[in-house]
Amino acid sequence: MLDIKTIEAQDEGQISARTIFARRPFDEGLRPMKAFMSWWLAVLAIAAAAFYAFATGAAQHVFMGDITRITWVTAALALVATVVLGRAAYHPGGAERSLEIGLFAEDACMRLGMFGTVVGCLIMFGADISSFDAGDASKTAALIQKISSSFGTAIGTTAVGIASSLCIKLQNAIVQHAIDGD
Repeated sequence: MLDIKTIEAQDEGQISARTIFARRPFDEGLRPMKAFMSWWLAVLAIAAAAFYAFATGAAQHVFMGDITRITWVTAALALVATVVLGRAAYHPGGAERSLEIGLFAEDACMRLGMFGTVVGCLIMFGADISSFDAGDASKTAALIQKISSSFGTAIGTTAVGIASSLCIKLQNAIVQHAIDGD
């Protein structure tokens, strides 16, 4: 923001007034609002992406396909982290602690996604393949159903974990910039 300042300068014994343009120091009162508005814009973009995922049915497929419900835990953790980071963006007092919570949630979402992948693979490999009989259509259908549901768990938890982690990472960056004063 530019400010006009009048500076009196002495030029060869005479006092003259000249006007210069100078940058005012950043208004400290605007910094929290800038951080909050950046956070709010990020949350609106995330909400629009989530709305699109639900409108197309992709989110229902992922959440209902997870037999372990790890995707629900990951999404709940991301929602709690979003609220904590939003509060930190609005009220910067104690933002360092909120940032630590956000960093933990970011890492936990990624790890929950990987954990869901492992659990889904264990369920898939634990399918009773020894009793597979190609001639019995009902046993074949049951085996395929079990493998596909566990594959949905493996892929769905990974997708939700990565997406949640990226969303929290973006919010963490906004709060970090607010703390640093950038």
